[in-house]
Amino acid sequence: MTRTKAFLLMLIVTAGWGASYMWMKIALTGVHPLMVVGLCFMIAFIAMAIVFPKALMKTTKRDCGISFVLGLLLFLLFTSVVVGLKTTSASTAGFLTSTTAIFVAIFDAILHRRWPGRLTVVTTVTVIVGLYLLTASGPMVLNRGALFCLGTAALYAVYILLSDHWAKKTSGHTQGQHSATGRGWWTWDGNRLLV
Repeated sequence: MTRTKAFLLMLIVTAGWGASYMWMKIALTGVHPLMVVGLCFMIAFIAMAIVFPKALMKTTKRDCGISFVLGLLLFLLFTSVVVGLKTTSASTAGFLTSTTAIFVAIFDAILHRRWPGRLTVVTTVTVIVGLYLLTASGPMVLNRGALFCLGTAALYAVYILLSDHWAKKTSGHTQGQHSATGRGWWTWDGNRLLV
């Protein structure tokens, strides 16, 4: 993959991620939170199957185990953000889930038993202050929904660290495809049991 193509893909993903809070908030006016999550995962799975069909064909038992764990984490974090969006503003949800950077630095420090470097600390603080200044449109209140969004950030940090660990041992496309499959399975099961 060229640097330009990677940059464009990153730009598309970032734009989609940013818009997703608004679209999820709108969808929640008439759809159950788990259905919103299920629809997101189904669209992701279909899109990945169309773009990367060969990755789906190269499945091992190990890939299935990884997708099971990553799918569970993604199901939990997307469900928690959608539930959080029901009782908090989209800007607050966006800000709180963006604190993932802090959780990644903290969990990585704990995992490797070393304090983050000065650059990591300064960068993390700068990002959080910047995100707050960009997204805060009023007072930040930590109600129940906000706490769900903060939990989303923590779960996402765990997901990032596990993905990084497993990506070194599997193909990124395969991991992404099977992770989408795992998310779909967990969402279907959650909808069947809870809705």
